Amino acid sequence: MKWLDSFRSRIVLGTFLWTLGLIPILHLLFLLIHHQMRFISVAGIRILLVFSFLCIAAGIWQFRAAILPFGRLRRQLSALRDDVIFYPVPFDKLVAPVCPDAKLRRLVKNMIYVGVVAQILGIEEGASESG
Repeated sequence: MKWLDSFRSRIVLGTFLWTLGLIPILHLLFLLIHHQMRFISVAGIRILLVFSFLCIAAGIWQFRAAILPFGRLRRQLSALRDDVIFYPVPFDKLVAPVCPDAKLRRLVKNMIYVGVVAQILGIEEGASESG
């Protein structure tokens, strides 16, 4: 498995790039508020802003790339039947990085399944634990 094929790694990279883009903007805002902008050249400000917007755009692109397979899966499933609403949940992709043991993985998948069904049906959290 390649590193950027993982949902988690794309979210982490997107978060990192987004934050990296916000830091120079916040720095310039701080300098502007404290009237210290006269010490920075216009070219330096432009470079910081271009860097910031490129990092923010790359972070948004990573988030979009991470979420894209879910939309594609939903379209494929909805093309199968019109009378059924599909709620795709990638159990294997969610559980595989967390649980190396196959028996534990099966139990965690069942727990996720119960949580998803309870959320969709609006069942309270304690009600699924009693049965």
